Amino acid sequence: MSTLPQGASGLPSLGGELSSLAQEARKKQLRVASGIFIAVGILTILANAVLLAMFDSQVDTLLSAELAKQGLRLEDTDPGAHEKARATVARTGYLIFGGAIAIGVVYLVLAALVSRKPVVMTVTGLVLYIASMAIFGLLDPTTLLRGLIIKLLIILVMAKAVSAALAYERAGKSVTA
Repeated sequence: MSTLPQGASGLPSLGGELSSLAQEARKKQLRVASGIFIAVGILTILANAVLLAMFDSQVDTLLSAELAKQGLRLEDTDPGAHEKARATVARTGYLIFGGAIAIGVVYLVLAALVSRKPVVMTVTGLVLYIASMAIFGLLDPTTLLRGLIIKLLIILVMAKAVSAALAYERAGKSVTA
């Protein structure tokens, strides 16, 4: 027969065990956050690497479509001006896709560090996710609605992770105090 620690009222005290269980639940939520960061990071890197690889071949198509909107053909333009426009479009595409790949790498770094600095990493991940959606929404508003339910679920999970991280650190400080 096991004996439980007695509280002031003479009833069993489970405070230490419950707080330990709560901390374990918070740790699990932080592992989920890490998994989300890894998934978002890998998907961001892969998707933008593919888009970057295909982009160079699409630059001429994009420029031709823009000329067609103006009622012009490639043959009607100055070759020097066309090459300058092509270089500008290509540079812009490389910057956008390269920046998105860098964001994907940041998510992987956040995943690796979330156990060391839970609040900082989860808040950074949530802010980065919302900010990158807003920036890409400015570039192409249709991206805001694509995958909206998944995006909202990711935000919800990240927000729960921030909450768990705050509670985890608070409980950790109260144990050491």
